[in-house]
Amino acid sequence: MGDRDGLFYTNTAGRKLDRFEDLSPTMRAEIAARYPEYTMPPPLDDQRPNETSWTYFKKQLAAAPR
Repeated sequence: MGDRDGLFYTNTAGRKLDRFEDLSPTMRAEIAARYPEYTMPPPLDDQRPNETSWTYFKKQLAAAPR
């Protein structure tokens, strides 16, 4: 694209694990070091709205300077 502005969108897939301990040791270490808030799930009565890759991308696109 040379010097033209562009956007990058990525989509991933995964699988649900039964326990945090089922993650690989490498992933657990990274989470513990950089994102310790993700070592426990949110409460079952969590009222925050759902955020998907699409909703996040849409917000970022709308906020991007034109």
